[in-house]
Amino acid sequence: MGLMRWNKCLELGNLEIDGQHKTLVEALNNFHSAMLKGEGRSEVSSTSKFLLDYAASHFAMEEKMMDSHAYPGLSFHKNLHVNLIAEFTKMINGFKWESSSLTIAVLISLEEWVTIHFMIEDAKFVKFMNK
Repeated sequence: MGLMRWNKCLELGNLEIDGQHKTLVEALNNFHSAMLKGEGRSEVSSTSKFLLDYAASHFAMEEKMMDSHAYPGLSFHKNLHVNLIAEFTKMINGFKWESSSLTIAVLISLEEWVTIHFMIEDAKFVKFMNK
């Protein structure tokens, strides 16, 4: 069982954003699964790399959409993205090089960030875009 479940309250009503959000949730669940199964550093490393790369790509797409719609919250939203990438990168680097293990608490923290970000910050933009 994965850490997050996709449900209607995560849907924003924009097919492109919702589709990418679903992929991010799947990647987070794969990362969680690899950790729980003790699949080793290589699996966790490749899964975390995909998650990080996909998140960066998704964030860039969102920011481009926000820019094209002259979204007034772009700068704030971009900063949220930068901070998440930095925190996740720091967490992954600690796992790889310091032999520390990623805990369920860290994964839950990621889940909470993603859920809140989708439901509050991304929802603000989609609402703005639909006006």
